[in-house]
Amino acid sequence: SVFELCLEKHELIVSEFLIKELRGKLVKKIQLPQDAVEEILQLYAKNSKIVIPATIENEICRDPGDIPVIGTCVSGRAQFLISGDKDLLVIGNFEGTRIITPREFYELHKME
Repeated sequence: SVFELCLEKHELIVSEFLIKELRGKLVKKIQLPQDAVEEILQLYAKNSKIVIPATIENEICRDPGDIPVIGTCVSGRAQFLISGDKDLLVIGNFEGTRIITPREFYELHKME
């Protein structure tokens, strides 16, 4: 539902880093078949603005692996970062990007 809402009413901002992360999660964590993974990734590529993550200070986030995620938001001037990652959620807001859970995003936008 959140993805559909994003496609309908927002511009998706991604980076090659995020696409690689998504591929890994779909294959390893969710264990989707390769053809389904490729279909999802093509949908993302077709409906997203791809940016190069900005360089930001490592101290911004508890998990240094999340730095490119925040950098993507900065480069794309994202209004929202939708995540379940506690290391990102604890930041709350960074350079105009509000970091919220999928549920929070859905609740905030479902009535629009």
